[in-house]
Amino acid sequence: MPITQRALVEKPFCRLVHLERDTRRDDPRVLVVAPLSGHFPALLRDLLAALAPDHDLYVTDWADALARFERNAVGAVPPG
Repeated sequence: MPITQRALVEKPFCRLVHLERDTRRDDPRVLVVAPLSGHFPALLRDLLAALAPDHDLYVTDWADALARFERNAVGAVPPG
């Protein structure tokens, strides 16, 4: 089943992504809140694949807060 990602909301530390299918059905909406930044593909792939056929999926996509802080902060101390 073809699925496309569309960002509905973009904030500095998170995006709300709608996983859109090619079909137009009245399936239940499910919000999946990813536990950590960068873990979306590895930890949630099987869950999302199982939900996709019968649900309208929305997923949080967290930014890496430490990397964003280090890029934007004046005088930020490098890690280590």
